Amino acid sequence: MTNLPVKPIDDQALIENGIDTKDLMFFITLRCNLRCKICYLGNRWLDEGISFSDQEAASLLTHFGQQGLDRLTFLGGEPFLHPHITDLVLLSKTLNIKEKRLTTNALDLGFFDLNRLKGDELSHISVSFDGITSKTHEYVRGPNTFQRTIDNVKRLIDHGFRVHTNLTVNGVNKYEVADSPAFFQKIGAKEVNYHLISMIGNAKKYPDLSIEPEEWIDIRKQLEKTNNVHGVSLRIPYMYVTPQEYQDLIRKKKYYPIQSKSYYSKNGQRIVLYPNGRVYISCDLSGTDYNFATYRNYKFSLNRQPNELSLFKQTQNTPDISSQLLHLDNKGYVRLSISYKEKIHL
Repeated sequence: MTNLPVKPIDDQALIENGIDTKDLMFFITLRCNLRCKICYLGNRWLDEGISFSDQEAASLLTHFGQQGLDRLTFLGGEPFLHPHITDLVLLSKTLNIKEKRLTTNALDLGFFDLNRLKGDELSHISVSFDGITSKTHEYVRGPNTFQRTIDNVKRLIDHGFRVHTNLTVNGVNKYEVADSPAFFQKIGAKEVNYHLISMIGNAKKYPDLSIEPEEWIDIRKQLEKTNNVHGVSLRIPYMYVTPQEYQDLIRKKKYYPIQSKSYYSKNGQRIVLYPNGRVYISCDLSGTDYNFATYRNYKFSLNRQPNELSLFKQTQNTPDISSQLLHLDNKGYVRLSISYKEKIHL
């Protein structure tokens, strides 16, 4: 596959609308070996199981990689279930990409062939957890998933990959969050990336998983006080701030609305690309009908229906446009993008 001829990509629709792609969140497949209660995409997308073909995935990767990316993230579904994931990772190493990452549930390594990899092909691999005990993790992910994931974390680390972990904080695992830095440090993670559950997709059916804004603020402050762990970094989303705090962040130029700037690319934007043709700017709206573009047959086209791009352009100063579109009640707080995080080195 590495020698497969690539086809040209027509991204004129992106360029004409000011989208200079520097951060590509590349959902190479919607196949998944789990049906998690917190999945923001929902089972409908996963059940379709659509994947990019080998040639199309290689063409997209080559197109954006040759132009130069600040960051590339392989995602799914479960990216290890794409038959050509190893080839795509090897291809990405040959391109002009500063940071290359992959997010996985690590339940199985699937088509990720360690025999063909040295461990330096990716900046890091992020492994997702939903708790630091089998009870909480498996409540969300299903039986016999916790220890298998931990075992595969060890395999990846032993092979030379730098491993980070993701923890989506929810109403069931919130009591474990304070102990999570120590747990993840113990299994070898170099960084813990925290998320707050989004009550969309599958989560809508499980109200016990929700977290109120005040709860999240308390959890965030608790994590910020972590002082008994060393050698691991924490990435913690702000998520909710008071209206005054929001104005202070804007005035100090510490926060940029997601529609105007990606937090990982100083001069460009993120696109979030799915094999079912949906293209977004913001991860906050993935799985909704507000995608700003569609992708079909090697060509991007603007979505002429109401979408995130047109709405964002009309309301540049609205801090929580995704909250409005998703009809979220923020209890008087301003909801920031899920991508805006502080990093703490322990």
